[in-house]
Amino acid sequence: MKKYLYILFLGVSLFGLFAQTTDDQESDKEKCAQLVYLEESSEIKIINPIETEYLVQIYNLTGIVVKQVENVKPEVSKINVSELIKGIYLVKITPVPNLPSATFKVVIR
Repeated sequence: MKKYLYILFLGVSLFGLFAQTTDDQESDKEKCAQLVYLEESSEIKIINPIETEYLVQIYNLTGIVVKQVENVKPEVSKINVSELIKGIYLVKITPVPNLPSATFKVVIR
């Protein structure tokens, strides 16, 4: 019983460490991409502040790439997803090789 309590306590304390925000993290959020699913037009709108082209990959929940768009232009872009069936997908945005990628969960209705 003590073993389980220790793991639970450790998990809670680690969550506390990662849940803290700093000014550096707030400024990093401004540099991150944002994603919005536009249900009425069946498009995914990507707002990317990085001034370079990037790669967008859409995965289903089994890990298969169902759509890939290369050389997406910077700033605001829209990707048509009308050919995808209803469900939950993961959208991965990969910028230049030295920057981390961002992954978003999208529910297509």
